[in-house]
Amino acid sequence: MRARGGAGGSALGGWPRLILRKWPDAIDASIPDPVLESPLPDIVSLTQQIPGDEEIDPFAWTLAGALPSRRIDHRYETIVDLPGKEETTDFFLAVATSRDSRDPAEAVKMAVQAQAQGYDLLKESQIEWWNGFWDRSSVELEDKELEAAYYRDLYFLACNLREGVQAPGLYGNMTMWYAAMWHNDYHTDKNFQKNFYPVLATNHCELMEPYFSAVLDHMPSAEFRAEKDYGVKGGHFDVSVLPFQPPYRMYINNTNGKQLGLSGWMLCQFWSYCHCTTDVEWLAETAYPVIKKVAEF
Repeated sequence: MRARGGAGGSALGGWPRLILRKWPDAIDASIPDPVLESPLPDIVSLTQQIPGDEEIDPFAWTLAGALPSRRIDHRYETIVDLPGKEETTDFFLAVATSRDSRDPAEAVKMAVQAQAQGYDLLKESQIEWWNGFWDRSSVELEDKELEAAYYRDLYFLACNLREGVQAPGLYGNMTMWYAAMWHNDYHTDKNFQKNFYPVLATNHCELMEPYFSAVLDHMPSAEFRAEKDYGVKGGHFDVSVLPFQPPYRMYINNTNGKQLGLSGWMLCQFWSYCHCTTDVEWLAETAYPVIKKVAEF
């Protein structure tokens, strides 16, 4: 981000300023406190560890910032002074998690590398990516307010979905507190699918990848549920799906989870993708085996 001075010149005595903060967990006292470190003079990292157990891997994330400005580091936060009048300062932030197939501490390296590349080069790369995104489809409507809403929501879609990342839950990637309702899970009756409704119609088929990954990752639990609860082979999806849970610890909703049509409904997106892309190889290797299991159920 590039910060330009306005009413600045706070010298840490008042606004404006940038705050990187993570309070200790207010719900679960067993979760360790976050750790704030400064491995280099202009670098700050904030790391949160979440313990696992014998069945679920531990999880961690690190937020790192290259912050070439005056700052005050506290136990769980750093307060960074923003530039004064006639001044400009570039800040570089990076996030990494233990599920990115890399050490969360890589966030520090990413922030340092971003600072070395510089704001202008990174901005140019972002503009190139977004130009490619917008070139995939467009609409022109008489109702310009509706047209603006369409493009605004398509922008939000791209901010929530990306190839190779975790599919969003009920709250997208904007959970603001520790205890999200329904654990920010995947509700398979409609809520989970709604994240992806516009993807194929707007010619952004690549954004379906998080959906497919989530379904495929949960298939062992769907097979476990079909055999344990119904005594049949195949796969059945509960109304509530929690990622990363082993099959025998999956969440079961005894009231709504037995909606038998949910499983076929989950796989409709696979079939729609095949229609849009005509990717016969993907159909044979990825979609068909899953569709077959649900059909068997």
